Amino acid sequence: DDMVSGIITLGHVTRNNLNKIAGFNIPLVVIDEYYDNMNLDYILTDNLCGGYMATEYLINHGHRKIGFSGDIHQASSFYDRYYGFLKAMGDYSLQVNSPYSLIGKGLQKYINKDISPVVNELKSLQELPTAFFCCNDPEALALYKAFEIMGLKIPEDVSVIGFDNSDAAGNVSPELTTMNVEKELMGIKAARRLIEKMRDKSCIPQK
Repeated sequence: DDMVSGIITLGHVTRNNLNKIAGFNIPLVVIDEYYDNMNLDYILTDNLCGGYMATEYLINHGHRKIGFSGDIHQASSFYDRYYGFLKAMGDYSLQVNSPYSLIGKGLQKYINKDISPVVNELKSLQELPTAFFCCNDPEALALYKAFEIMGLKIPEDVSVIGFDNSDAAGNVSPELTTMNVEKELMGIKAARRLIEKMRDKSCIPQK
């Protein structure tokens, strides 16, 4: 009823729901999610580059057996971070050993529950890597809890790096190493882009 001049979505929105929102033909900006075959305006972190940098950080600190933890199909950002991980491992001629990784498990869902499923997943690995790159901070913090139960120390026995620089990253000991995301700047850019689209609905979508 012409009560809404523009819409911003934040975080994971299903393709079906995003199609419905786009169908209203109201200026739309999507933050922190994208679909390759939907020509919309997106504001994103460069997750592929961020995944590369996080992995390279571990490599530069002497790690060669590095695992990835996260459900890469849960969000486009996790998928891209994983591909950044693969690219860095390839560029440094390091073998991506799948038995080191926990892909598709989504261990972060246990962070405020019984952590034993995470412990069991880690114990199921043929060999623990010396470091894990995690799709986000909650995934990393789930590993923190599991390693504590297993009697392993961070970073002496295994190193962990997360992504997003959430508030919770500073509430553990040792503090979680994590990739910072400029959340406020993303919000500013999204608002500016939405205003631009409201003024000129014919402007070309940008990513």
